[in-house]
Amino acid sequence: MIQKKRLELILEELKSRGTLSLKEIVTLTGSSRDTARRDIVKLAQNNAIDRTYGGISLPNTFSRLDEYLERTEDLSAEKDILAKTASNLVKDNSHIFLDISTTVSCIPRHIRPYENIVATTNSLDIADQLLRNTKCKTKILGGTI
Repeated sequence: MIQKKRLELILEELKSRGTLSLKEIVTLTGSSRDTARRDIVKLAQNNAIDRTYGGISLPNTFSRLDEYLERTEDLSAEKDILAKTASNLVKDNSHIFLDISTTVSCIPRHIRPYENIVATTNSLDIADQLLRNTKCKTKILGGTI
């Protein structure tokens, strides 16, 4: 297979999966490890991919963050109503878990000012909202950014 076809195949697969290992590229293209490495170098030189330990990923992962930020404005009135309703379920001495969501990010604005609520989240944005808008003890789950 010529390099142009291999690169197109790699990019097409990468778009659907987000990341690929060197081994997966070898299997996908039927090429040697050295050829796969040269293909990775070529794609990286053209800023088509980001090199990672043992493989490649899509460049500019901040585009997902941009999409999230754009969605925060969609249906904001409806999200606020849902958030207000959900916050009414939070009672004193509760432990709540708030996942990443543009709707869930509205909940901290409506939580009553109880003293004994523990809130755990995996979202920096929601953790910030909890700290600014509530008296909750706030915990954030670790991970990779």
